[in-house]
Amino acid sequence: MPAVNVVQAPEVEPFTSPSGLSVRPTLGPRTDFDALQQAVLECPPGRRASVSVPGDVEETLFVLEGEGRLHLRGETHALSRDIGVYLPPGSEPELENTGEGPLRLVAVRVPDPSPGPPMPASISRLDDQEVEQATTEREFRIVADPATGLRS
Repeated sequence: MPAVNVVQAPEVEPFTSPSGLSVRPTLGPRTDFDALQQAVLECPPGRRASVSVPGDVEETLFVLEGEGRLHLRGETHALSRDIGVYLPPGSEPELENTGEGPLRLVAVRVPDPSPGPPMPASISRLDDQEVEQATTEREFRIVADPATGLRS
């Protein structure tokens, strides 16, 4: 496994995407890790911003804080803390911040998804997922896996 440079998101200088999202890359080429890309996204209150998922990656979003909506293919989905979103290759969703504070998400892109046809986008609540044991005193829940469409 390649070495990874660990970064703290607040210490990463953000850049602004063409649609107005603040983006703080925390894993990927800037950290010498090419297996996947991770960034913290922030959409300001009252704003809408598009996210473009290239045709050769799939993306999972996880809401850290805030409230909003995800607009995709004519459908609107509520976003709030602890919601996970699977986005297949080629997706063009739009985030809308409907809250008074920032809508903050973690975005993870897997550059080379497994072969096969992609599943449609899906929304998962963390509270609706089974609790699994990790190690002593730790547990986890999965919001994006093959059952929700993630092929990687």
